[in-house]
Amino acid sequence: MTAKDERKTARGATACIALAVPLLVSGRATMAVAASLGVLLILADPQRKVRFETLLDCIRGRLGIAVCLVLAAWLPSVAFSLEPGRSLLVWLRMAGIVVAAIWVWDLLRHDPRLIALAQRVLVCSAVIAGLVGAIGLLVWPQLIALIHADGFTAIDAGRRLKSYASVVGCLLPIVLWSGMSLGRWWKWVAFSYPLLVSVILFETESDAGLLAVLAAAAAATTWWCWRNRQFALLYLSAAILFCVAYTFLTSHPVIPPDQFTEPLPDLGLPAWLIDIHRQVMWRFSASVALDAPWFGHGINVSNLVAGADTPIPGIPKSLISAHPHNWVLEVLVDTGFIGLATMSTALALLLVAAVRLPGWTAATAFALFAAFWVSSLVNFSIWSAWWQCTFVILLAIVFASGDAERSSSPPLGRKSIKI
Repeated sequence: MTAKDERKTARGATACIALAVPLLVSGRATMAVAASLGVLLILADPQRKVRFETLLDCIRGRLGIAVCLVLAAWLPSVAFSLEPGRSLLVWLRMAGIVVAAIWVWDLLRHDPRLIALAQRVLVCSAVIAGLVGAIGLLVWPQLIALIHADGFTAIDAGRRLKSYASVVGCLLPIVLWSGMSLGRWWKWVAFSYPLLVSVILFETESDAGLLAVLAAAAAATTWWCWRNRQFALLYLSAAILFCVAYTFLTSHPVIPPDQFTEPLPDLGLPAWLIDIHRQVMWRFSASVALDAPWFGHGINVSNLVAGADTPIPGIPKSLISAHPHNWVLEVLVDTGFIGLATMSTALALLLVAAVRLPGWTAATAFALFAAFWVSSLVNFSIWSAWWQCTFVILLAIVFASGDAERSSSPPLGRKSIKI
């Protein structure tokens, strides 16, 4: 492969990977196509041998060993799963996502121009996707149906884009950081994104999306205040964020009261904070986790445990609707205390690595980390590939940028790819 072909491959892979997450507004299938194409282009990289050596180096590191221990701790959950084939598929997919993330990080970190390309693509695609989402929510819902291949029909655009609201919560700190890093007019393009995010959050009435934004803002503010010893500002910011969250959560119930046919069960938490359905699911999930405390019932099978499909009195839903809607409980039910403990350790080491990045790159990684994992306490299954890729793709770009800032030395004995 010639140097020109190498440049084209690197640019194509970078563009596809950076496009993947914002394209979720047009459907998860589109995101999967973009991410898969990017992975295929990465695998066509003539520097595969060097990438593989980097992968081995990462595995030998402290964080790499922790990740390997997580995968090893989950193997009994696969072997004794309620559906071993289903669990094995998810286990293999997660191992592949980790490898792909390392590959993307290594592709980008040695050439700042590739990072800049990823940031440009990310900013443009996020703003365009956000604009499409806002138009569909405010004036033209048929547009959302059209790009979802449902034809030119009227749909509930708010319901259709509710999952995307959590994605924009993760995208927001990355888009703002990318715009500031690129400078010039890019930062003004990025500064328009919070307005689009606000429209999507409030029109979809997404508590999980708002939680992601508030968590990201709290993480970035905490990082800045701690670094600059501005503790009074930290307390004031915390009070403001609490008031915003309280006002939003109390302004609309997740399940309207008139949908209940029986008195609301007293589960100890106010309904304005956590809706009744989630409270019931969480209590049931915690109880069934004790039936298989060490290695769980099997990866991605929480909705198959005994009694999970039992209807909840007064709510037209089951005790576990697809998954527990809380990543801690889901991992606990599926992989037991051992699986949850090893995963939590690996995440703690990843967070330590994130906050050690230079400058505002650390704040951005911290904000992304908070947005994803706090939002995951109330939204999607943690085993969902599209949701995992949202996190690892964005984090790989941020980590690559941080490594590029810290070191300008030649990359592992090879030349940087020129754009």
